[in-house]
Amino acid sequence: MKEVYKDYLFEKHILISEGMSEEKHVFETLFAMAHFFGVKITKGRELVHHGMVKELSKKFGENVPEPFYRGFPQSVRNLSAEELLFDQLLHYFNTYELGNFDETMHSVFEKDFKRAAFRENTDAQEFMIQTEEDAEDTIRAIVKDLLSSSRPLNERQYTLVLTFIRDHLDNIPNIASKNTCVRLLIDTKNLSLADSLNLSDVMKIVDELNYRYYHNDNPKKLNIKNQDRKFLTALLDRMFQGDRCDICTCYEKKKLWNGFLHHIHYQPKNGEAEIFVRAMREKGNECLQ
Repeated sequence: MKEVYKDYLFEKHILISEGMSEEKHVFETLFAMAHFFGVKITKGRELVHHGMVKELSKKFGENVPEPFYRGFPQSVRNLSAEELLFDQLLHYFNTYELGNFDETMHSVFEKDFKRAAFRENTDAQEFMIQTEEDAEDTIRAIVKDLLSSSRPLNERQYTLVLTFIRDHLDNIPNIASKNTCVRLLIDTKNLSLADSLNLSDVMKIVDELNYRYYHNDNPKKLNIKNQDRKFLTALLDRMFQGDRCDICTCYEKKKLWNGFLHHIHYQPKNGEAEIFVRAMREKGNECLQ
């Protein structure tokens, strides 16, 4: 799974188990996660893996030895398999069923149980672990919720959505925000995203492209590269194939439209495009139907 997905889910307190083999040190792993980082796994404990300790170490900026269980006391290592099993069951019950994360436990079979290395004071944070397949479903649901909102996305949210759109061009959720749709259209060059826009929105696309990629905030001065001219030409051709030629609305920016059409050397491909181009280039403000 891509890091952008994993990082976003981590902020939602979700860890990903990516096709790892069965973990033989489940208790030690959960113990280390709880005592080093204050991470309580509330769901998916059977998916835990010692590599998650290293991942948490990077996220929280704590230096935890790898593999961490080399630091376990020799007195614990000397216990029999039956004693270790009993201890694991006891620790599971006390920690995860009773919720005693602040209590430093030891083996009931140890004579010396000094634990200086495990006395860090941390606030418990509840996490869950998901398989990669379930995590992908979670990401899809998050993206769908983000795109269903008409509010602008912050950069972290937009990066997530953009990555998802690029990975799933054949199954894009509905986009409620025109500003988000415009940005995605420019960044992906996927013309199907324009199907939810009107012809008058093309000027928003031009302004966004002009500002973000060419660092020009003057809509009257265009210096668009040839590849972007081809993109905008293809975009207009697609617009004129549908019933989105809102000439009356476009009259509000007639001069900008005229300059834009001239800059990209636009040639109409059908009758509807011909009517629109003529309306933007010729004198007069009459609203053609």
